[in-house]
Amino acid sequence: MAAKQFEVKAQEHSATGGTMLNTGVVVAKGDRLTIKAAEDDTWSCGATADLTTNANGLNAAVYGKMATATKDAEFPYGSLVGSLDGGKTHFLVGTSFDAPAPQAGTLWLCFWDANREDNSGSVTVSVGMVPTAMTVKVDPNTNNAGNGVPFITGVVVKKGDLLKISVPVDQKWSNN
Repeated sequence: MAAKQFEVKAQEHSATGGTMLNTGVVVAKGDRLTIKAAEDDTWSCGATADLTTNANGLNAAVYGKMATATKDAEFPYGSLVGSLDGGKTHFLVGTSFDAPAPQAGTLWLCFWDANREDNSGSVTVSVGMVPTAMTVKVDPNTNNAGNGVPFITGVVVKKGDLLKISVPVDQKWSNN
């Protein structure tokens, strides 16, 4: 998938009282998910300058952290946080997340804060995804263009996606 850009707004997309941003990016568990926000792109948890931060959030040693609703994780105030299940569970994105998707789902993003009313600003986020490699075995006797049945992988390719198909050079088949 070609990288897509999104604007995550501190007040509108706040974890508390706002609506998380639905990116529409659908991933399978294990797909490589890359999310980036520029380090100099900032938003704010309040009216004073010391509450302005980038997507990594405020210094947790000074300002503390806020736990998720299920108390299974906590993140610094002002962090960029993601979810793949509509906000039931969360993971820290910060200015850079580049890892396999922890679960399947649609990517949602939010500003992590306890009071959305005094939040301001937004950060621009770039989201990319590379599907997990898939290995399939195609049988030339069954899956051929002459009288066989095509092999259906289930892979859906959309405009802008990169599809890479490779076969080891030592693998051969015959039309006999």
